[in-house]
Amino acid sequence: MASAEGQLVDLGITPTKALLSEARDLFERLLSTEHELRTTTFHAFCQEILRRFPLEAEVLPSFELLESTAELEQAAWQALEQEATRDPSRPLALAIDTLLQVGGGAI
Repeated sequence: MASAEGQLVDLGITPTKALLSEARDLFERLLSTEHELRTTTFHAFCQEILRRFPLEAEVLPSFELLESTAELEQAAWQALEQEATRDPSRPLALAIDTLLQVGGGAI
């Protein structure tokens, strides 16, 4: 295992007595904290924030994440189709028509 000084040098940091002392203090505080340090995904982190502060985030306290997005995807495609076919001369309809032509008729 590399020394603390060696690890700092590897990071491009010049180790000083004050810096090493601060690092040791920080490590000691980390070990003695009542909240454990953990690593999560960005999505899990955001979900935890929403669970802790649902009113501030304007979500129901009992909200649940959707595991399947199939229904949402289908609803989005239907909304896009309705919007695009409402007026075939609108830019959205023309862009989708071009996309379908270039893509061989499938999105």
